[in-house]
Amino acid sequence: MILIDKCRQLDRLAKLIETRQTGNATQLAKKINVSRSKLYEIFEDFKMLGVDISFSKEINSYYYTSHFRLKVNTPIQVISSDEKELVNGGCSINLATNNTPNNFCKSLMYNAAI
Repeated sequence: MILIDKCRQLDRLAKLIETRQTGNATQLAKKINVSRSKLYEIFEDFKMLGVDISFSKEINSYYYTSHFRLKVNTPIQVISSDEKELVNGGCSINLATNNTPNNFCKSLMYNAAI
């Protein structure tokens, strides 16, 4: 699974917990396409981040028990060539040239100092 899919999976999990629509562990694992054991590993990761989660038999859902919530931002976006031109910042390295990353960075620092 690629990174963006994992982020979407965590985002779905966070939203299900927030809205208390998880179901039990087996149902929730199926909703986010992981095994039950993997789900419990994710909950342990949440706990290490200070995000406490409990299960309520009354509402048949997991819910947040701490003041912390999980917010997942998708870190990767694919943009078109036209959109690339609108991005202000960063630069491109032409790997076909002899500019190694170190030479390229030195060149940038030199040109910025001028």
